[in-house]
Amino acid sequence: MRTPITAAAVAGVLLLSGCSVAGAQAGESTSTPEATPSGDSRIDLTAPDTQVGLSQVYDVIGACDAFFGGRSPLAGKVRSLAPVIARPLDPSTTQGQVSKMSNQISSLVGLSPKKLTTHLERIRAPFDQAKQGSPARPQDVVTGIESFKATCAQEGWIKTA
Repeated sequence: MRTPITAAAVAGVLLLSGCSVAGAQAGESTSTPEATPSGDSRIDLTAPDTQVGLSQVYDVIGACDAFFGGRSPLAGKVRSLAPVIARPLDPSTTQGQVSKMSNQISSLVGLSPKKLTTHLERIRAPFDQAKQGSPARPQDVVTGIESFKATCAQEGWIKTA
């Protein structure tokens, strides 16, 4: 029984090490960034959808700081974009903004601990609804942000700066 598990573990390690070698050969950096963002939020609205500036798995405090921390927090960007989802999206302007925001929240979902993903998915859901052509309720976004912030505070996150 241990042999298949050991073999799977070894295969996983080899696969991951092969990916990092391939990335290094392609000229990518293989250094690991710090887990907690500092200064501006690491989520950049101007970044392409395929790369939103996140590359580290966060603990609860790190995930809360990634969303609420920095000089230009993602939470503020999400809140300011929320009114747009109340009406049909304009393909030339708001559709791209909403899509990018949804993708960036999705990236944070994938890097956050399970206890926070429900909050982030609740924040993202109205953006996804708007992307699919149905107007959504901006208040659902605001309620999701407040709920997420309360959980972060309960977990010991304190906004700095």
